[in-house]
Amino acid sequence: GGSLPRSVDVVPAHWYDTRQYQASGHLPDRQITIFNKKTRETINNLPFLHIERVGRRCDSIGGGLRKAIRLCKSVKSDSDRDIRLSSYDIAAIMYHADMTALRLGVYSDLAVLAETQRHLDSLYMNPETANNLWVPDGSRLIFDTPEKRTWLLWLSVEMDELLTHVYKENFPA
Repeated sequence: GGSLPRSVDVVPAHWYDTRQYQASGHLPDRQITIFNKKTRETINNLPFLHIERVGRRCDSIGGGLRKAIRLCKSVKSDSDRDIRLSSYDIAAIMYHADMTALRLGVYSDLAVLAETQRHLDSLYMNPETANNLWVPDGSRLIFDTPEKRTWLLWLSVEMDELLTHVYKENFPA
């Protein structure tokens, strides 16, 4: 539907009702099992728990976390570099940003840009810290492959360039 043509990914998957879900009936406790056709393995995923945790954190700071995630996804999409971080990974990366700084996004979108740029640079410059960060649902480390460090660098460089352009546009002298 809609007026924009777009590709659609079809992912073979099924519900897995964990013990917690059977006891609570709470959607974040429900798991999805996804079939990876490339490796012919199944992957267990807790997308509703991820959504709940990101949403709760974002709501607690007035929306700045979602703005930062959207900014990263837009910059990735507009980039000429082949940044293959998934939306899930981008959300997980920004989940660990400074929420006090992102809270300032209520007053200025530039505060979101500044914290996003600072956080991405910090993670790249501190690999030990980055390599110990978990996705919000606690199912795996964010940087679970070496390629993700390269993609983080590229996203960080793109954000550096954006911040420079925004600065020059706002303060031309």
